[in-house]
Amino acid sequence: MTDSVPFSDTNWEPNITVRIFQGKLPSIHANAKLSHVMKLCGLMTDCWKHAPSKRPTAMNCRKEISWMPISIPTAKNIDGSRKIGSAMLLYKLGEMHRARDDNVKALPFLREALEVAKSTGDTKYIGMSLIRIGHVHMACSRHHDAELAYKQAREECISSGHGPGRAEALNGLGAVLSAWSRHKEADAAYQEARDISISHGDTRSRVDALEGLGASLLGQSRYAEATLCYTEAMEICVTFSDLHGKAHAALGLGIIHRAQSEHRKCEAFLGQARDMYTRVGDKRGQADVLAELGRLHSSQSRYTEAQACFTQAHIIFDQINFQPGTASCFAAMGDIHRLRFHWEDAVKYYRRAAETYGRIGDKSGRAKVLLALGHIQRLRSQLDLAEKWYIEARDTYQQIGDQHGRANVLLGMGEVYNLRSPPKRSEAEALYREAREIFGVVGDELGGANALLRLADLHRAQRKFAEAETAYADCRQVYERIGNRLGTSNALLGLGHINLSRDNYRVARSMFWDARTNYIEIRDELGAANAMVGLGHVHANQGHYPEAETVYAKVLEEYRRLDNRQGIDVASVFLGMVRGARQQPADKQQGIPESASDETSQ
Repeated sequence: MTDSVPFSDTNWEPNITVRIFQGKLPSIHANAKLSHVMKLCGLMTDCWKHAPSKRPTAMNCRKEISWMPISIPTAKNIDGSRKIGSAMLLYKLGEMHRARDDNVKALPFLREALEVAKSTGDTKYIGMSLIRIGHVHMACSRHHDAELAYKQAREECISSGHGPGRAEALNGLGAVLSAWSRHKEADAAYQEARDISISHGDTRSRVDALEGLGASLLGQSRYAEATLCYTEAMEICVTFSDLHGKAHAALGLGIIHRAQSEHRKCEAFLGQARDMYTRVGDKRGQADVLAELGRLHSSQSRYTEAQACFTQAHIIFDQINFQPGTASCFAAMGDIHRLRFHWEDAVKYYRRAAETYGRIGDKSGRAKVLLALGHIQRLRSQLDLAEKWYIEARDTYQQIGDQHGRANVLLGMGEVYNLRSPPKRSEAEALYREAREIFGVVGDELGGANALLRLADLHRAQRKFAEAETAYADCRQVYERIGNRLGTSNALLGLGHINLSRDNYRVARSMFWDARTNYIEIRDELGAANAMVGLGHVHANQGHYPEAETVYAKVLEEYRRLDNRQGIDVASVFLGMVRGARQQPADKQQGIPESASDETSQ
């Protein structure tokens, strides 16, 4: 499992004996080369349980061992070079290094295995080596190289009639297509892989296909279907004692529940995944769980806890030299500072993420960071600079063929045009509609609903209340169908402002109240505060100034607790306006100007 015998740094037996008596044994915790031995240790611990009924059967032991990388330590020449002429052994050595995320060492072994297999006509290991080379490229975010390797592997496996290899190659292609947000093609690849694996009794590829399909469906906000895939994968893993696969499935289910704002269920599944990854010694899996916990806390405005999780994840990713994970943690820290309006800190982390993604050649990751930098400058009203970042992100997405990413850029550029003075609303509307069309093509209902929400906000700003109301109602329906409570709350907030503008105070109050209740239930404190501002407007516009003052004072405290500078400024202005209005004679008192109420609804 490590390609070396114990105490490989010495050949003198007395020295080994002394080390053993001193307790200086090889560590399976601190040494990265030995971390995956934890899988075997966990199995051994189960075998030592006192109650025979709780011990695994011999068949289960065999099944669990079958997932572990195994190779015979190789002899070396005097100069340190290896004496290897077997494609199978080279392949297993590459797999051993890949299993501990050492892709730099894995790739030469796998390439050599491919050359040896070609020279000996070993069709099985030609296909399998190509698949593993694809996996290495995917882990390093070299998606085009990965796609080429998987396609070559698929053709080789078709020619040799190697069904399991063909299924695994299709799973790899599905992962590449998902990374490019080409979900329909990805779904087809995963479904074909699942069917092939079932016909050949290949449990491993079947689980991979189900988990890949679940991730693709999750990316399309098709939560119910994704849940079925992950649940089926978990049941198979339980039956075949695949703790590692079960951990992946639990992580996927946790992400689904977070997307639906079901935070307790999310936390429970993430806890299960973390425990299983710890038991099998998968540090990358542990870091993935920590990062997902960070996203959960961030969605609940628990920013301090989120930062702690991302910091721990970053440390682990650094330890195992997994640069894509390191970059994602930088980007996530940037997101947290952006949500808290800490612009300089956000830009600092985004730039570090962009540098890391650029260094490892991950154009998709870098494009996401460029998009975030565009958002930052837009929120700071630096519209020319925002447009510059958006254009660079758009061009990068266009270069790598990611239409989904391009659609997200179009939404940001639409916001820029909408904020221009004077607003370029016709250009903004065209961009929103184009983005919505792209989301429809790639099958992203959530993205389509978000584009429609932008259109609704635009129509409301143009005082096209009938069109705005229809758009809000339509996107609310989509959000409710896919179980996205954050989107539902945002639509309710918009409907509240529509009715406020029409002086339908009873309906407006109901919409704002429902939005605030939803925000509170999903622990979105910022959203809850924004909805409360709307409730204050309802009171102020009816001349109920004492009630309005109470509401604005409370919401000011909420913004202060969240350290939301923009909210603090806005709430302070409204509180001052109401207090000033109370000093005016009754015949001169007015409500909140509509332009001011519009500002906070965003």
